Amino acid sequence: MRHPISYNSHVYYNNNNNNNNNNNNNNGLAKIIHQKLAEAAELIEDRSPYYKYTPANVLENENFKLYWNRSILTDKTIAFNRPDITFMNKKTKNTFLIDITVPNTNNLTKTISDKQKKVPTTGE
Repeated sequence: MRHPISYNSHVYYNNNNNNNNNNNNNNGLAKIIHQKLAEAAELIEDRSPYYKYTPANVLENENFKLYWNRSILTDKTIAFNRPDITFMNKKTKNTFLIDITVPNTNNLTKTISDKQKKVPTTGE
């Protein structure tokens, strides 16, 4: 399987709607990404339309594990330990923490800055 998302990458989608319903937008985009990862890793067989997809809290097979909206236990205490998606490759022992944001155009710069502050730099 090719890795669709690299370490420390951010997914930004500019939402031009001026409604304050960003959490629904975030969850909608996160559900689409979760479904595509689950399909690529052969964790699900049902290829339902994205708008009908409901992510399972945990999906797992012999090669991959995919978590939806679960806290991560770490050796060091970190303030932001609940990414939208956690994707683990058991064979390569790589883990991808994926946090989704869909900002409005009026707060795009602030949202990018806030998200970048949440992610520890490599080596921390």
